[in-house]
Amino acid sequence: MALFELMVRQPWRKTGTAHRIHEELLAGRAEERVTLLVEPTHPKVKELYESWGYENTGDQQPFPDAPMYATMLRILRPAQPAPGVGDLIATCSSPLS
Repeated sequence: MALFELMVRQPWRKTGTAHRIHEELLAGRAEERVTLLVEPTHPKVKELYESWGYENTGDQQPFPDAPMYATMLRILRPAQPAPGVGDLIATCSSPLS
């Protein structure tokens, strides 16, 4: 899923509506993490996303004539470890008769 922008109209600002929409869009997603880009000229927006659990991981310029953006990351669920060789052997083996 890709979401370009999330905005709420003036009467619903500062009511938690944007946060509720955001959380509903993420609910039930299978991905381990979500990333977003924030223009550094909007520090209040960056602070808002930090209050929603995002961390600034650095800056990126997505294409040559784009501005530099702050890249923010939020973990949705811990990564599942890949099965080790011992796990595969234990799962696939059966007793010999």
